Amino acid sequence: MSLKGYEGRLYYNTGTTGSPVWSPVNTVRDVTLGQEANDIDDTSRTTNGWRSRIQGLKQWGCEFDMIYTPTNAAWEAIRAHFVAGTPAEILVMDQDITIDGAYGLRGFAEVTGFDKEEPLEDVQTNSTTFVGSSEPTYVVSSGGAVSPVAGS
Repeated sequence: MSLKGYEGRLYYNTGTTGSPVWSPVNTVRDVTLGQEANDIDDTSRTTNGWRSRIQGLKQWGCEFDMIYTPTNAAWEAIRAHFVAGTPAEILVMDQDITIDGAYGLRGFAEVTGFDKEEPLEDVQTNSTTFVGSSEPTYVVSSGGAVSPVAGS
């Protein structure tokens, strides 16, 4: 089954970590969830002249554009996290959280970019960057809540 890009959802937690209240970032446009690891060279004389690499430290983050709406609660919350330098707990889902079996990633992230763009032939937007500040959790939805994916 293929999912359309617009079916994905981005949320931020307005509750607590133990009792999250997932509020949608409802003016979001394009979202990119990035996950990567650096590589460590473990080449030795036993690798027969070939480089050998192993996975090193991992990192994750989320970049997205949202329509510039300073009266919107999500816009204001993200701006407040940026200004205060406090992490936000976010949830990036492949579908709405109310759909059982929706898959996603939950974690704390720092807002490291909050650029305002004013293109001549489009609406004003904020290009926003979240950088993960700890290990994320892969989650699946059931009954409008998320729980960790087994084995992740």
